[in-house]
Amino acid sequence: MTKKRYDTEGWVVQALNAEIEKSGSVARFAEEEVMRSVQTVYRWKSGESPIPQSIRKWLLTKDLNPLMNERQRKVSK
Repeated sequence: MTKKRYDTEGWVVQALNAEIEKSGSVARFAEEEVMRSVQTVYRWKSGESPIPQSIRKWLLTKDLNPLMNERQRKVSK
């Protein structure tokens, strides 16, 4: 049986990658920004695990609006 894969190209993963880049490393982002294990963040990036709604909402507040249009913002809330 194949494991379910989650989206790895949508706005939320783009926003996640942008925040990781700002932080300087996945480890720093995981530990200091979202207080999750590094492995968890890698699972989000690879699509092995869904990005929690709380993290999605947090990403919406990070001025990443160019990555999504108004309709996407409403749908993701």
